[in-house]
Amino acid sequence: MPQLDKYTYSSQIFWCLVTFFTIYGVLIKEILPNIAKILKIRKRLFNTYQDTLLQFKKEKSENDLNNKYIKLISNSKESLEHVIKSYDIYTENVNNYTLSVLLKILQTIKLP
Repeated sequence: MPQLDKYTYSSQIFWCLVTFFTIYGVLIKEILPNIAKILKIRKRLFNTYQDTLLQFKKEKSENDLNNKYIKLISNSKESLEHVIKSYDIYTENVNNYTLSVLLKILQTIKLP
């Protein structure tokens, strides 16, 4: 078998080294720089997209907070209006009652 012939070891080692260094040189000069460039671009795009996503999330949370604040203010106004209306009704009832009591008292009192 020619693979085991000790006279061909040197040529096999030579061609193995030539092939190895050729592939190594192509990898170092051509392929790896392209891969590194692509990875840098991907990382930059990923960071850009991540920053944009965080900004959108922040704006969404701010909008949610603004909407909650507006809803809270409107609910507070409604409840305040209800309390004011209830107070007005209460004071009117109290005034009517006191007037009726005063009228009864005045009717019972006979002036000379």
